[in-house]
Amino acid sequence: MARKKLGTLSEQMYYVLLALKRERCGVDITEYVLLRTDGRLRLGPGTLYSMLSKFEDEQLIEKTRVEGRRQWYQITEKGMQMVLQEIQRMQQMIDDGIDIIHHD
Repeated sequence: MARKKLGTLSEQMYYVLLALKRERCGVDITEYVLLRTDGRLRLGPGTLYSMLSKFEDEQLIEKTRVEGRRQWYQITEKGMQMVLQEIQRMQQMIDDGIDIIHHD
C-alpha cells in the first residue's frame, strides 16, 4: 500500500514549517512555536521529531547541519509552497465564513 502524502497541515505542522523559515534545531523550534503562539501550542519531543522525520521524507524540510546530537533544519521551496497553499486554504475558509455570516 502506498504511503499517504501530506494533505492539509495541522496547526502544529503549520507553525513548525513557519519556524523553519530560519535554520533551527529542535529546541529552537519548540521555543519559537511556544512564543509565536503565546503558549497555546506546546510541542513534545516525540511529536516534534516524528513531524520533522515526516517533513524530511516529504522533502518539505532539509537537514542543514549536525553537531553532536543536535540537528538543524530549514524549510525547502517545496515546503514553502505547501505553507503558502495552506494560507490560501485558510484565507478561503475565513472569507467563506464571513460571507455566510453576513449574507445567509
